Amino acid sequence: MYQTILRISFILAVLAINLRGSIVSGISPGLPTETEKVRSYSGIIEDSDNLINEAFSVESFGQMLKESGFGGGLAVHVGCGDGKVTAALADDGKFIIQGLDTDLMGINRAREFARSLELDGRLTFRQWDGNLLPYTDNLVNILFWEMQGAEPDMDEIMRVLAPNGIAWVKQSGGWNRVSKSWPGDIDEWPHFRYDAGSTGASGDQRVGPPKHIQWEAGPRYMRSHEIETGLSSIVSASGRLYYILDEGPIGITDARFPAKWSLVCRDAFNGILLWKRPMPGWGWQAWNRERVNDPNTWLGLRTRPADVDRVMVADGNYLYTTLSFGA
Repeated sequence: MYQTILRISFILAVLAINLRGSIVSGISPGLPTETEKVRSYSGIIEDSDNLINEAFSVESFGQMLKESGFGGGLAVHVGCGDGKVTAALADDGKFIIQGLDTDLMGINRAREFARSLELDGRLTFRQWDGNLLPYTDNLVNILFWEMQGAEPDMDEIMRVLAPNGIAWVKQSGGWNRVSKSWPGDIDEWPHFRYDAGSTGASGDQRVGPPKHIQWEAGPRYMRSHEIETGLSSIVSASGRLYYILDEGPIGITDARFPAKWSLVCRDAFNGILLWKRPMPGWGWQAWNRERVNDPNTWLGLRTRPADVDRVMVADGNYLYTTLSFGA
């Protein structure tokens, strides 16, 4: 029962999308350094300060990807053609890349090319009907629009972009960079119980009963209800979700099969794993060094200190935490 409640609580927290995040130990997560607002979604995009007058090439795509400022996430290329330029975006392994095109023959060639690269699912291609983009709201971090003979539907592009997301739209004369600003009705969750006072009450105006699953990430079950819960803390800010998780063997409580604690960072809007850092100095062996490995005496007991849930604080583009208990 406790595992079920914990999992439901975790999914509800994700679906509320008032959970976003930051970075660990003062390292910048690579968010855009400037705020750009789209003033018009019809006709010519008015935000042309970052116009790139370059040919359609791997080099220009790499430059735009770098200038977007993200260190990972979901990138989509609309009008991918044979997929060779799209594939170059997956070289560093930090992004999940998907190419869209209306030409089925071109998509088939792109898929064959992707299989030859053996990128383990990080690069995919999909035929598109040219109407609605095949993504839920607030999912895509970076979108490249290079669709020959089709005017960009800015309403649709902005719908699928996650807050702080970037769209590069190719029109006559070059590329326009357009960003989606952070909605004022979405709050952050920077402490374990929202703020330093542990009020548990945010200013988010969108939180409510969930209507769909935005994304799901494993494990589906905690290790066992007979030992301490495997989710230690969870905070969020600036589009990143952070939590400390035990990924040890599920269903095995014997300490000879040790815990596997990690500090995990995911994109809050699409769930893509951005990075993971091991935390070997965490768990009951660190919390209670006097306890012996005798299931007859400690199964069902909770020896976890109350303050382990409160070791993380997200503040803008930073996450402050200890990487071991008592550090």
